[in-house]
Amino acid sequence: MFFFMKKLLNHKFSAFFCSLIYIMLPQIVYRSVQPIVLESMIWLPLIFLIAVHLIEKRRWLFSVLGGLIVALNLFTGFPHFAFIGFSLVSVYIFSYVIKDFFVRKDFKSGSFLMLQSVTIFAIGTALFAVQLLPTIEFTEIATRAAEWNYNLATDVSFHPLRLINIFIPKFFGNVSPLVNDFWIRMPYYSSWEMAIYFGMLPLVFAVYALLRNRSFHIKFFAIAALLSLWFALGKYGFAYYLVYLTPVFRKFRCPARFIYLFNFSMIVLAGYGIKDMLTNRVDKNLVKKITIALLVFAFIIFLFVTGIFKGIFNNYKSFDIARKYSFISLAIILAAVLIFFKFENFKRIKSMPILLSLFLFLDLFLACFGIFESSSKPELFFAKNDAVRFFTSESGDFYRVNTRIKNMGLVFPRNIGCVQ
Repeated sequence: MFFFMKKLLNHKFSAFFCSLIYIMLPQIVYRSVQPIVLESMIWLPLIFLIAVHLIEKRRWLFSVLGGLIVALNLFTGFPHFAFIGFSLVSVYIFSYVIKDFFVRKDFKSGSFLMLQSVTIFAIGTALFAVQLLPTIEFTEIATRAAEWNYNLATDVSFHPLRLINIFIPKFFGNVSPLVNDFWIRMPYYSSWEMAIYFGMLPLVFAVYALLRNRSFHIKFFAIAALLSLWFALGKYGFAYYLVYLTPVFRKFRCPARFIYLFNFSMIVLAGYGIKDMLTNRVDKNLVKKITIALLVFAFIIFLFVTGIFKGIFNNYKSFDIARKYSFISLAIILAAVLIFFKFENFKRIKSMPILLSLFLFLDLFLACFGIFESSSKPELFFAKNDAVRFFTSESGDFYRVNTRIKNMGLVFPRNIGCVQ
């Protein structure tokens, strides 16, 4: 992420700031108990870096490198995030093809770039064929070969209520077995599938960049963020039906995973925002407008913690849980407002980059802290049941088990399949 953002911004601290957001992103940290999924997600910045170099230099070397990276991404074993990332990279490259065709009127260069980009995915698919072909064969006898429809495909859609998590990451509680105060009527795994929080300062910087600058990259990633959020809504927004019609995504469930592209795009916008504020004169009028909007949100949260909205909750226990986490988020928002509003003064301080990094670290640490502390009580997190004992009794053998049974739920306790 650092090298990708450094390539885009040509500004080291802004690139570092974005990379710190990325490695501490709740959507990624919450996946720490699912290494296969995590290993699939982390390739997107590198693929984007190769795409930027390819667009800039138009050399076949980057097509080959891109193909190798695409193959490695697919070999991680969790193709959904890989395909989601590939779709954004493809649109990014194609936008430059369109530029060559219709803006620069250079059809030769545009065609050449299109061929090079197709080569990336052709090489990646060819290398991955050793796993892809058996997978296609097995899908014909998998559970999704029959009884698969749009309702099943939109299972785990991003619920609009989850937009609250942009400001209060743990508003609906903590799914950790050590805490277990998750109160909303959603599956526990919605906590990481719908983790939309990426930090309060990054949100402010992203909004600043969006309103301040109209460069191609800001427009592109702003549209990408908006469409990704729309697709993530799944059954709550009709746009996902267009995704469902495509052959690649038709057999996937969980539209909420498109939140990953939303988070990624917003991090890029945040990078442009902080670079602008650090290297140029701050637009004070724009800062005031954004600050007022933030203070309005902070005031609403303040009213909430005072108990004025207590009556809308089904039970007071849920309210107490939401209020507990809202206190922390309110403090983070007010601190972010102060930093943002006085940024022109603060940036003269030599240690400002360190202070910004520490604040970001604290913000994201509090958002992720206590979610999966499996090392403290592994017997609680990875409790063994009869199914686990049966499959681990014969040493030296490996099994691939359908971990979910229709109308029954999980065969294994949650997370155990990632460990055993």
